[in-house]
Parts: sequence; structure tokens; C-alpha cells
Amino acid sequence: MAVFIQMPKLGLTMTEGTVIRWMKREGDTIEEGEELLEIETDKTNNIELAKTSGTLLKIMCQEGETVPILTKIAMIGQPGEAVPEDDPQAKPTQKDDEPVTFARPVLAAKEAPPPATGRVMASPLAKKLAKELGVDLAPVAASLGNRRIDRDAVQRFADARQASPAAMPSLNGLSGMRKAIAATLTLSKSTVPHFYLDIEVNMEGVVACRAKYNEKAEQFGGPKLAMDFILAKAVALALQDHPKVNRILENDAIRQFGTANVAVAVALDEGILAPVVRDVGIMKLADVAKAYGQLIDKARAGTLQTSDCTDGVLTISNLGKYEVTGFTAILNPPQSTILAVGRTMDRVIAKNSGIHIAPMMTIAASFDHRIIDGAVGAAFMTDLKLILEKPEQHIPELRV
Repeated sequence: MAVFIQMPKLGLTMTEGTVIRWMKREGDTIEEGEELLEIETDKTNNIELAKTSGTLLKIMCQEGETVPILTKIAMIGQPGEAVPEDDPQAKPTQKDDEPVTFARPVLAAKEAPPPATGRVMASPLAKKLAKELGVDLAPVAASLGNRRIDRDAVQRFADARQASPAAMPSLNGLSGMRKAIAATLTLSKSTVPHFYLDIEVNMEGVVACRAKYNEKAEQFGGPKLAMDFILAKAVALALQDHPKVNRILENDAIRQFGTANVAVAVALDEGILAPVVRDVGIMKLADVAKAYGQLIDKARAGTLQTSDCTDGVLTISNLGKYEVTGFTAILNPPQSTILAVGRTMDRVIAKNSGIHIAPMMTIAASFDHRIIDGAVGAAFMTDLKLILEKPEQHIPELRV
């Protein structure tokens, strides 16, 4: 029996995709797992693999065409099999309520083309309510990403717009990447209950250890440590000791991580990307520096892959190179924590019953209060401060 191939969901905020090229033509034989087509999303290009074997009977979406997710784009069946316009018995390759899946990614496009208009996946009740409330379903779909729009989603979106109209930007005219960022952060700010905690960290130990490490690295040709890499290592160690922070809320269920996957925000002309390094807590510092260095280079070159930005639990957003002493950041769903790092600067502090000048850094954390309680976040931040203030005790490679 013929099987319809649908436009897959390749990211949490993906609502539509563009067919870049077909690797097979109508009438070609294809095996399960073989490359079928290349799809462009808002941030990356991805190779979609065939999920069944047979003959490519019909291509329903031409190269360059943009369609909503779950739209039928091709049909695979047996040679000579009739091609119906629509077959209710044909099994979809991805159901509307399934979790997001990721195809094998290829080099990313620097910017997706402007999205084409098309129908969104919404229930009849959702469409009726949206019409009554004057809600545009396109930004609702962009915000939900991997779920069909129901009546409750429309109501929540309308309530958030009424509570904070300025927080609900129009997505018309934005680039693909900017549109994804706007939709994601609008959803986060209006529907995720944030709470915030600040710590002041004496960075004397980190500054001294980093200088000695980089001097040795230069001597022996190893990778140097940027401040973000040390922060990522310290954060990973703290996450490993605080499992109630090392988790996210995904598809209305808590996903617990066993290892520490930490993202670092990278500023680009088009917006912000946050590539993720996995298992940072068990990596050597040199490997941490190398892994992040490669991802940052890919981000700036526009060649990040979808898999480079997934499975993160926490993002570090560092504005320390600017004249910014502190700030708060918006969570990047489904991640549960983001750390806003300000400039390290000399300040007068009390030490040993006297006055001392030390390089101080402010770190402000934003937590998802749905799954992380205030005391849990405070314990995590306290241990992060201890690690950073005694780095040589917690990170063996800094004992140089």
C-alpha cells in the first residue's frame, strides 16, 4: 500500500519547511534509510531519509516550494500502483502529536527565505475561537512549534497578548531566523513563569588560573581558554550535583538529564544561536575549549546543524566584553535555566576584616519555576559560586 511522506517537524518552533532538492525522481526505487530530499527550516538545512522502501510514485511538493509541517509532499509505493489524490488508510510518517524528530542535518543556510502563507494545523474549535478573539493563528503555531493548535492554546495566546500587548510582536516581514526567535521568546516570556537569582562571584582564582593555563597552552600549542569555557565547565559540575536543575519540561513531561549539556549563546548579525556541547562535566578543559571553539566558528560561518543546538538544559549568555555589569535573560524553551553573565570588573570588597580590591562578576540566573523551586535554584547558584571562587579545587587542569 502506498505511503504518504509528510513535511517533518525538525525543530521546536518549526511550522513550515522548504524543499531545497529531491535526491530521487518520480519512478526511482528507494530503500528505507536512503537520502530522499533536502529541507530548509528557519535556521538549518536537513537531509530527510526515507522511512519506507519502494518506488517514489509521486512528488507533491516541488523544489523551492514552502509548505506547513505535516503537509503531504510525496508518495512511496509499489511500481505501477495507482496514485490516489488522498488515501485515508495511508499511514502518515509523523503524527500531529508526536515529539519533534530530527533528520540528519547538513550545512545550514544563513537565512531562510520569507515564509510562504499556508494553512496551520488547528482544531475547528481553535479556529472558531481565534476568529472570535481576532487572533492570528500563524504566531500561535510558531510559538507551539511541535503541537497542533487547540482551543486552550488560542486562549492562552490571547490572554498573554491582553496582559502584555507589547510582548506580542507581529511576525510579518521578519526573516526566518528572526521569526523563530520572536516566536520562541514571546512564548517563553508570556507562558513560562520565570524567577531570578543573582550571585556576586570573586573571580580572582579564575583570572589567575586562566592566565597560567593559557600561558602554558601557548607554550605547548594547546587551545586557550575563553572565559565562557571555564564558566561552562563550572556550570556542568554544578548541574551534576543538582539533578533537580539538570532537567527540562518537554511535551508536558519532565525530561531528566544524566549528563550536563551546556549551551553558549553566540551573537550573529541575524540573531542569537546557542550551540550545545554535551557531557561537559566529564570532558577535559582542552576538549571543552575545542568543542565550543568549533561550534562558535560554525555559528559565525552559518554552518551549524540542527543537532548542534538540541538537548541543552542551560544556556550561558555572556555580555562581559561590553560595558554591562549585569542583566537578566529570557529562557530559551525547552531549556529550564539561562545564566546572564556581566562584565568582570574591580570592586572594593570586605576580606579578612579589611578592604580588598577584587575582580567581581555578576551572574543572574533565570529559572523555569514550573519544574525548579527557589531553594533548588539557590542551592545550585551557591555551589556554582563556590566552584568559581575555588577553581583549582574543583577543576584539576587549573592546578598549574
